[in-house]
Amino acid sequence: MERTASNPPDVIRIDERLELRPLVPGHAAELYALVEANRERLGAWLPWLGDPYSVADMRQYAVDRAADNLNRTSLTSTIWLDGKICGAISLHRIDQRHRSSSIGYWLTQEVEGQGVMTRACEALIDAAFGRYGLHRLEIRCATGNLRSKAIPRRLGFTEEGLLRHAEWLHDRWVDLRVFSMLADEWNISKAEQG
Repeated sequence: MERTASNPPDVIRIDERLELRPLVPGHAAELYALVEANRERLGAWLPWLGDPYSVADMRQYAVDRAADNLNRTSLTSTIWLDGKICGAISLHRIDQRHRSSSIGYWLTQEVEGQGVMTRACEALIDAAFGRYGLHRLEIRCATGNLRSKAIPRRLGFTEEGLLRHAEWLHDRWVDLRVFSMLADEWNISKAEQG
């Protein structure tokens, strides 16, 4: 079924414990509390998490992203494990002409190392190539962010190269590694897995 602006994105159920729920303004306070609890760790890699960053900023972000979700110009979801939010994952602005987007994500420290983000990315990639009809996805990671870089590598993305000084991170420039996946590559990989 073709989704329209009046037809919001669905919850993506990964298994009995893990799901992606489209971000709504009602998630803002809980999401803000998680960001605050993980501020030092997340702030090392997320340029948007500077000072000041308030609950009002998170509320506005949630309102804006919920509108984008509804209009299918991007897809921002909260990651839920055992009924609690533990992070967020997004298809950034979707380029309709070139049928492409990029993926961004973060996770709370408590659930790191459990495969949550790998499975969340896998589900979002399935939705991007299936429901959204995209052709190309990118993941860009700061060169020093080892955990973040492990995800596209684990999922079979192609490392395309290095973007020098591509992102301003609070007080310095950082280089970004660029990884990509094409729809036909993903479909072949999924078919080979069984």
